[in-house]
Amino acid sequence: MAIQKKQYENLDALKIIAAFFVVAIHVHFPGDFGRAFIAVARFAVPFFFMVSGFFSYYENNEVLNEKYKRKLKHLFTIFAGSFVMYLVYGLLVCIVNNNIGDYISHKFSPVAFAEFFVFNHPRVMEALWFLPALCYATLVFFFFEKKGITKKMYFLIPVLFLSGVILRELPEFIQGMPSLFTKAYICRNWLFVGLPFYMTGHFIRANEEKFTEKFSDISLIIIMIVSTVEAVAADLLHVQKSLYIGTFFAVSALFIFALRKEGKAKTGKLAFLGAKYSLYIYILHIMVKNIFEKVFSISIFGSVGEALTPVMPVVVFAVTLVASAVYVYLKSLIKSRGKKK
Repeated sequence: MAIQKKQYENLDALKIIAAFFVVAIHVHFPGDFGRAFIAVARFAVPFFFMVSGFFSYYENNEVLNEKYKRKLKHLFTIFAGSFVMYLVYGLLVCIVNNNIGDYISHKFSPVAFAEFFVFNHPRVMEALWFLPALCYATLVFFFFEKKGITKKMYFLIPVLFLSGVILRELPEFIQGMPSLFTKAYICRNWLFVGLPFYMTGHFIRANEEKFTEKFSDISLIIIMIVSTVEAVAADLLHVQKSLYIGTFFAVSALFIFALRKEGKAKTGKLAFLGAKYSLYIYILHIMVKNIFEKVFSISIFGSVGEALTPVMPVVVFAVTLVASAVYVYLKSLIKSRGKKK
């Protein structure tokens, strides 16, 4: 009898929630509430890295090569498809605006290539740096696994993350630093965010039973609350930007809490949405956001845009969810017809 693969429905449910928070980072709620909400929402991308690392834990080393190669092929395919989609979209917009020359020179300059290959900052789709960063993190971790040094490299989790936090704050304390160091992508990339959180997810999976037994529900809730308050306060007080120490503890506690509650919470519908559509929401929401902005920039639609401003993240999320569902349906339809032929 085949061993049934364990389902982690709570993690799938959290995917759709995290997808909404990603949308809210790029489509802001107004005012101080919106700013505080973004600080809270910073857990979302680290969470997705952790999920990838969690499901990259393989007890059978014999399947390591096959599993990682398949995973890397899948990731590179998704990234390449997303890149081409945003490239075509950007070119179409520039053709309409008659500035295609400026677009190409900005998006494909030598500096742009360097930013992408070193820092995972794709100018064609800047907000979607998560995809190439995940490819890099998976590739590096595959190297660790192949060499059998994974456990020895866990020490890099706090070292890399804290290095990113420090690097993000250096311009505030050292005057005259090159403008390059003021860029967010210097610290929010595969090295300082992707790899440490990917490794954290793997570490939690390797010690799942210990973590779920060691921490009680109340202790995890307290960690989440205190850590989230730290992240919000750090942002509002201009102590930290983009990378918050509290985020690391908040998302780790949330992850373990979800594991403790596995099978005890009814998350069926959310789990379905998260498993099926969260990735596509992440990919498509920037395009939906840009389309809304262009439509509302037209004078006759301006009042509609103003009326929707307080709930714009919800609107963009809902529309992107529908678009994702349509895409998945059409994709499955085309695939099924291809098999019949």
